[in-house]
Amino acid sequence: RYQQKYAEALPEMDAAVRIARSQLPAANPIIAGVLIRYGDLLRRMQRYDEAEQVFAEGVAKLQGSSSGEYAQMLQVYGTLASARGAYALASERFRKSMDVFRKATGDSTFTWLTALLLIDSLGQDGQLEEADTLAKEASRAFAGMGQPDSYESGYLSGTVGYLRWRQRRFEDSIAPFRHSLKVQIQTYGEQHPEVARMRAALARSLLAIGDADSRMEAASLIEQALPVIEKADAGTADTGVALLVRAELRLDAGEAMGAQRDIDAALPSLQGKGLDRERERRMAANLSQRIKRMPAIR
Repeated sequence: RYQQKYAEALPEMDAAVRIARSQLPAANPIIAGVLIRYGDLLRRMQRYDEAEQVFAEGVAKLQGSSSGEYAQMLQVYGTLASARGAYALASERFRKSMDVFRKATGDSTFTWLTALLLIDSLGQDGQLEEADTLAKEASRAFAGMGQPDSYESGYLSGTVGYLRWRQRRFEDSIAPFRHSLKVQIQTYGEQHPEVARMRAALARSLLAIGDADSRMEAASLIEQALPVIEKADAGTADTGVALLVRAELRLDAGEAMGAQRDIDAALPSLQGKGLDRERERRMAANLSQRIKRMPAIR
């Protein structure tokens, strides 16, 4: 799963669930721990209905517990709601997960990593003021944890970068995205899909700034990112975002036909819910309007 080789991971997880069910009492928390990872894998494979069943079973097993397992189950259940565009429900689950993590572990890394998921779901739901307040609290909390280039610091930076982009504070998103990209490269290596997604996010913000140097850097970033994203996430919103960035760059270079092809290829993956999808569809529409106004293709 860490390598995002989900099809290879699935039979191993199936076997783990079967073994746990056959060897342990139904109420044993180890079963719930296995279900957390199984449901998360199904969610990553976009098998959402199956993931829903797994998480619902896990929550029922742990209902009312103050354990870390229950907090983690609620956390991954929230990520499923986010994947389905149910951001208010995701926020509700993340808040509850934070409460349980606090009871189980105090103001720990687990509690504040869940806060980052909550910031993201609030941002997607357009609750930008609340997300900003929580981001400040999370930044203060993480300041006393770990090293400057730790995984947690990179995750925080990426979350803040996306929040600043949603707030249309594009210049303020650049430094967080750069730091997150640095940490992700250290963690995953140059060719990992997470690294490619962060390159695309940084490129999008650089494009919004608009100066020549920023656009040149954006072009380099998207050239590195797009092949990796298309291989790992063809047809997903991540591919759509990268294609829109390339479309704008092509349009700037006068390549109207190539830009329109990228827009057409991006649109099917940008039909979900949330602030990001709305902004991306608007970006695609604006680019198409620019193309229609170009004399060469009238």
